[in-house]
Amino acid sequence: MMCYDDRAVSEVVGALLLLGIAVLALSAIQMYQVPEWNAGVEKQHFEQVYSDMFWLREITSRVANSGIPESASIHMGTSYPDRMFLRNPGRGVYGTLTTYPLSINVTYKYGSTAATRNFTSYGIIYEPYGKESYPSLVFENGALVKSFKQSNLTQDEQTLITRDNIFVPVIGGRAKSVSSMDIETLNVVPYELNNISMVKVDSINISIETRYPGVWSELLANASPPAGTTVNVSGNRIQISNFPGIGQKLKLPEDVRGEQLYSGLMTLDISNVVSSGPTGPQGVEITGKNQEMRNLPASLSTTKFIIQNISLDNESFSGCCSDTSNYFTLNVKDSSGHEWEVKVKFGDNAARANQTKPYPVPTQTFTPPPYPPEINLTTWYQSYPFIGTPNRLIIKDWDRGIISFNILVT
Repeated sequence: MMCYDDRAVSEVVGALLLLGIAVLALSAIQMYQVPEWNAGVEKQHFEQVYSDMFWLREITSRVANSGIPESASIHMGTSYPDRMFLRNPGRGVYGTLTTYPLSINVTYKYGSTAATRNFTSYGIIYEPYGKESYPSLVFENGALVKSFKQSNLTQDEQTLITRDNIFVPVIGGRAKSVSSMDIETLNVVPYELNNISMVKVDSINISIETRYPGVWSELLANASPPAGTTVNVSGNRIQISNFPGIGQKLKLPEDVRGEQLYSGLMTLDISNVVSSGPTGPQGVEITGKNQEMRNLPASLSTTKFIIQNISLDNESFSGCCSDTSNYFTLNVKDSSGHEWEVKVKFGDNAARANQTKPYPVPTQTFTPPPYPPEINLTTWYQSYPFIGTPNRLIIKDWDRGIISFNILVT
């Protein structure tokens, strides 16, 4: 008769059960937890690369304005961490960085001269490749766009146009196409001075190519251009039409080539120009130094040249009309070089005007009422018959006690 010991069998069965439980647990972790952990890794990487592209946008703007080269780092990808007894579906996330051309067409007029210039800028695309679905990140015309398969969106605001300025970012050269999991460095350099031209313009039209017309339609919906200027998106082009140049200089970065990024700005600033042509009966408000008026009537055609509605800071005054009292200087110069200049001083109870160019004339004193008194310079301006048009009035000096005034020229 044979006897069996069941204790050894029980130990084996127990070990097999524990092994089975461990395998089931690892299988569950492999099936559910590993994808969740890796999704967290990919999310963290996308947030990092979005930050990188954001700073690339900021760096290109700084380089264009400062003229100082900078470098931008892009975290192209990331590796999944190693996990004992568990398997990742691949090494991790990798990304590609590419550029694409954008045409910019500029048409401008100055006097009787009209010209058209064509330029090429570049958009920059980062595309992630992982198990999760994340949008491509696109830097185009100064805006950072999230490009999904079915839609596109941005959290930026448009910076192309304001009431007083045009700022069109121009990315020259081109970045080398890269597919990598490493950190890539982009060197961003400014346009050299010999690659920048300056032209005077009376008006300008700009047409800018885009791959994301829907995004730009939304961005430009709340733009506040100058009166008479239109901004819209037609097809795949951003159209800025009839922006006033008023004789200011348009800055144009020329096309450059090379395996690096050049950052420049196509700019036109009319913030100091407060009017063009006759002012009308209300005049134009002046509030500080370097403000300009353009294309005033020629001196022989002028019927009024009056400083009025003067606002002064009376606490700054110390007597009447001394060399240290409150004053401003206005200068009118035409395209032929003829120049007329007047200095006006204010005191407690009077104002005095001195013509300093083209030649001195006896001082005029203006007394209340009203206070401060109006400054009528019509006769002086008419008496120098050589000021023609086009011309420019500029405020050359501005003392602390003057708040504002109107200039009326008809």
